[in-house]
Amino acid sequence: MELNLAKTVVGYLKAHPDEKFTARQIAEWVFATYPDQCQAKKQSSQRLETDADLLQQIVAEIGSQRLRMQTKHPELKTTEGRPRKYYYSERSDSAEVAAVESEGAASMTDASTLKIDEHVSNSSWANFGYLVAAEIGGTDTLKELRMLFAAHGIGFIKLDVDNPAESQVLIPARERDEIDWDMANRLAIENKDFLEYVKLVKQFYQTGEARPADWDVSETGD
Repeated sequence: MELNLAKTVVGYLKAHPDEKFTARQIAEWVFATYPDQCQAKKQSSQRLETDADLLQQIVAEIGSQRLRMQTKHPELKTTEGRPRKYYYSERSDSAEVAAVESEGAASMTDASTLKIDEHVSNSSWANFGYLVAAEIGGTDTLKELRMLFAAHGIGFIKLDVDNPAESQVLIPARERDEIDWDMANRLAIENKDFLEYVKLVKQFYQTGEARPADWDVSETGD
């Protein structure tokens, strides 16, 4: 029997509610649980020569089918960190935000309150809009963050200043299908740094080439 990957993924996540898995972890489970179907898939393809090739293909297919699965099953949700994690939850968005707040509140030290209103409009133009801060203080600020998510889909990242790679996405942003170009154009006029960023994105989109120096990435030798 041919493997129905989307149905299999949703079924697995539904059987493990609120547990988060990367696409690779799900693919490894699929490979181990459905060996006959997976081997049949590999044999029917001229490109898949090894089990590693097959596993990577399953990972890629999970990612490519994500939006379709989420449209059919709104309970299937993903985080926006890297690597992206998949999970199944019947809780509403507001209930999830409340849960994140309760988990993150204990680790947030008292500091000057984040000036949220000044930054929201600057975050709302993108596919994923986030506010970022190393520290916030007070339950009122958390309530404001929750309201921003409910109203505008704005997420919140708690920045680890010493190790940015370990920063935490405390409130995942809601994905926008389209960029707010009116807002992007306004920011480009008001902010030279943002204008340069847009130019670099345009260059990459048109040429497919990106110079590491333009993106603050160190070039390494072969």
